[in-house]
Amino acid sequence: MRARSADMGSERNGSPSASTKVYVGQLHWWIKDEDVEQACASYGNVRDLTFYEDKSNGKFKGYVLVDFETPEAAAACQKEMHGKQFDGKPCVVTYAQSEAHGKEGADSGAGG
Repeated sequence: MRARSADMGSERNGSPSASTKVYVGQLHWWIKDEDVEQACASYGNVRDLTFYEDKSNGKFKGYVLVDFETPEAAAACQKEMHGKQFDGKPCVVTYAQSEAHGKEGADSGAGG
């Protein structure tokens, strides 16, 4: 797992309307960090990006956890990016579940 962090402020848990975190999935394994960061930043300030890699081979698994500064930015990203082409492949954008729900969020089907 590799992460980029601009500011690790407080986490907002709760309903999707209050969430600042989304998973962006179904991405090609060769996507560059900068490409994802740039695409997401067009919806608002990105606080943190976490790229998930396969433990056995170190390759990108195809999904990223994006933490925005505001719930509005996360909502805009989910609404506008979900199903849109990202480097020739439609991506899936779903709200991340809060830590209170356990680890189900990491296996929510957003990966590729």
